[in-house]
Amino acid sequence: MTINQNSNEAMAALYGPAAAHSEYSRFTKITYREDGTRKQGMIIWITEATKDSPMLYVIEPSGGGFPEWIAGSDITGAVEEA
Repeated sequence: MTINQNSNEAMAALYGPAAAHSEYSRFTKITYREDGTRKQGMIIWITEATKDSPMLYVIEPSGGGFPEWIAGSDITGAVEEA
């Protein structure tokens, strides 16, 4: 996948401004919890924290479907690739 300025601008328009710093980075495969279920997915965007919202990770679930918005505290770790 090639990331260019246009795709970054499109992602920012869709999800909000990108975070300058985060524990995990874009395109990292992770495990996370949502509604008590452990899932896997890939980080496709990380939103900047604002006065109204914490920094959130936008995850593309491994099984497909709509992107999910996950707090950093719900990420359980990076997936080690073989």
